[in-house]
Amino acid sequence: MNPFFIRQKLFFSIIVFALLWFGCGLSNVKITQESNITKAKEYLTFEMYEPAIQLLELEIQANPKNAEAYYQAGIAYLCVGGGGKAKASFDRAITLERKYKDTLGMAYFSAGVKLFDKAPVRAESAFMEAMKQDPTIVRRIALLFYEKGTELAKTASPNSLEFEKSMECLRQSVKLDPTLRGKAADFCFTSAKTYLEKGLEKAARSYAQLSVELDPKHLSAVKSDSRLSAPPDMAYIPAGEFIMGSPEGEGSNDEQPQHRVYLDAYFIDIYEVTNAQFAQFVTATGYQGEGDWRKYYTSGKEKHPVVNVTWNDANAYCQWAGKRLPTEAEWEKAARGTDGRRYPWGNEWAPSKCNAAGSADGYERTAPVGSFPASASPYRVMDMAGNVWEWVADWYDKNYYRRSPQRNPQGPGSGSGCVLRSGSWESEPVDVRAANRGWYQADLSSNDWGFRCALSPFRR
Repeated sequence: MNPFFIRQKLFFSIIVFALLWFGCGLSNVKITQESNITKAKEYLTFEMYEPAIQLLELEIQANPKNAEAYYQAGIAYLCVGGGGKAKASFDRAITLERKYKDTLGMAYFSAGVKLFDKAPVRAESAFMEAMKQDPTIVRRIALLFYEKGTELAKTASPNSLEFEKSMECLRQSVKLDPTLRGKAADFCFTSAKTYLEKGLEKAARSYAQLSVELDPKHLSAVKSDSRLSAPPDMAYIPAGEFIMGSPEGEGSNDEQPQHRVYLDAYFIDIYEVTNAQFAQFVTATGYQGEGDWRKYYTSGKEKHPVVNVTWNDANAYCQWAGKRLPTEAEWEKAARGTDGRRYPWGNEWAPSKCNAAGSADGYERTAPVGSFPASASPYRVMDMAGNVWEWVADWYDKNYYRRSPQRNPQGPGSGSGCVLRSGSWESEPVDVRAANRGWYQADLSSNDWGFRCALSPFRR
């Protein structure tokens, strides 16, 4: 054979081999890229966020123009709290491929779903961003809350955190999507009846109240069943306005300006929570209190108000009882009615009508609840002046009245302490006025601090 043709054939063989080798290399690179992203997605599915991030960062180093790698990395960063890195990753993915702009809402939604149980605060942040990126996604989020609420309601033990979370999820579902109102309310009412059949009246009452809150159509059915309506020893405070605070020149600056407040209807305990009642709660739950309430619970004081409890202790009892602490506004309306009076009984100081300002009333310290019937407020609520200071739900802010909402104020969103009302057995007349405000840190207690509970069965 001609040597020239032999050399030519050999040359072409080498070229073909090189092309095949180079093609295989490209193919292997592509397979490696796809393998990294596929594996990272698997890690994300199983909530293995750090390994996913490591793989995706390697992929981005190898191929800085891989948009999907940036996009998946954004989801992973969200799940570990890296909001800044997540945003930068999403921005880069969108710059490389515009299509990811249309799916950004779903990315934040996916992260929120993954965080829903383990990191609810980050989940809420992710959901907010998801709705910002894609307003149509709100329905998906609402349904997620509804499904989670119904799931927890079927499995959670009464008085557990999961039980409370189930109700909050149902509220949130309706808040996000009002079209779920009827469905959620019907579920709550059915759950209330189921709990009644099991003999769990406190849990039944909680869901019955929520059914009315979500849809008033259940009101008549709830009111007609004494097991679902307010329990004994609670006073009904009708909806409407009252005068809150003190006029200029009277009381402290934190009581001003005096203003009108509208409150929805609610119930409040006629009496302060007693030693015997708090002991029942501790026995039933094994609760380890922050305050040494037993120190002042001596023989014969079963009906005295429990004292030496922190705000956290009071809140824990209220939740166990299927109730809650009253807001500061609710407490004041129950104490003074709608006419702005100074004391529960009127405008003039009357030392014989309450346990305050020393032992001239016959009690050196606390008195059994209800010992001063003449002190009853316009709603027949007892001991709203003296005996013990009472924790309420609100954080304290001395300037809150200057910006508080006119309807159903809930207090500021945060603070360094919580509000105390009523004054106590050692307080002077000025401190047992209905408008007087005190406050202390939530984890502190004293021998003249107690509380009472409230209930909102008909909250709209």
